[in-house]
Amino acid sequence: MVTVADLASYLDIPVFSWVSNMPELDDKRVKSTLVRTVAPISSLSEILLFVCERMSWYTLAMISTRDVKSVSMASFFRSSINREDNRFYLTREFNMVDVAATEEDIREMYAAIKTEARVIVLVVPSNTVRRYMVTADYMGLTGGDYQFLYTERTIADENFLKRFTDTVFWKLGQEDDERARRAYHNLLYFTYNYAIYWLQQSGKEAAQRLFGSDPSIPEAADKPDKYAKFLHDSVYLYGVAFNQSMTFNSSIVPKGNDIFYHSQNQSFIGKSGVFLTNHKADRQAGFIIWDMDEEDVFRRVIVAQYDLSQKLTLTLVDNILWGNNQYYNTSKGIYIPPDKPQCGLNDEFCQKGQSTQITQ
Repeated sequence: MVTVADLASYLDIPVFSWVSNMPELDDKRVKSTLVRTVAPISSLSEILLFVCERMSWYTLAMISTRDVKSVSMASFFRSSINREDNRFYLTREFNMVDVAATEEDIREMYAAIKTEARVIVLVVPSNTVRRYMVTADYMGLTGGDYQFLYTERTIADENFLKRFTDTVFWKLGQEDDERARRAYHNLLYFTYNYAIYWLQQSGKEAAQRLFGSDPSIPEAADKPDKYAKFLHDSVYLYGVAFNQSMTFNSSIVPKGNDIFYHSQNQSFIGKSGVFLTNHKADRQAGFIIWDMDEEDVFRRVIVAQYDLSQKLTLTLVDNILWGNNQYYNTSKGIYIPPDKPQCGLNDEFCQKGQSTQITQ
């Protein structure tokens, strides 16, 4: 896709992508005619830090592996955290960790982190998250004092959601199942918010509605590809941009830069949900934040998305249950696990013998 975008920019031809979210496509000074209808993966860092800011979590630690996607994501997180205009502080980072890191490797990292940070960002492949969380339980990090954050990097489909919102997500019939259950109660799990907009109709029903029984049309699959709705929204956005370009100057057939310009800051309700583009003609990110409830299954607790004024907002849709069995909304007000104890991570703010218990 990178080569296609570069060539299209050179030839002034518009390119609409409904699957490419890689960071190599972010620079629109070079990819000047590329429009993306799926949010770039780099937008994850902005959303995650926005949530951390709302929770007053400014002291962070991060573990990232050396696979390509994790390296890119960690780079964005690191750059955002280390910006001079924010209050975040990355106290400890382990990067380029082997994807196949052993339990002992993870224990060593946690041993270094536990006295320096209470909020831990995991930038690892999804199939390794359980290993990190189970090891956290072995290390005594799952009693509610430590909070783990993980972002899913692909678009969740219905199969993933069925597993994710069921106990089968952690109950694998293994001897460490109970540790996994306990550990996941200390994890906030981020996914793209497209997951809540899956089409209710099957592919065959949609094809029947559009084409009837025309024998010249190939038989449709019962379940459309998960990117099909993004393709629909790409075509729709192209039509909007083309019409606006023609309205602006009807004497010239729109070229790449014209379409790109009129694809910026657009909004409509698409097949993939609420659709907003930014000044770079990239789709604005929206995320669901999931938390494990009393029945030990993940459910939506926060929706993070941009509104029509391009302002990032958080909407609490359910009460967060923290790892110490306390809720976000309580009868005494809001409770959020702090990013450091009242006396500091090493009791540096308390006199000898003073209690380190946090009063709520």
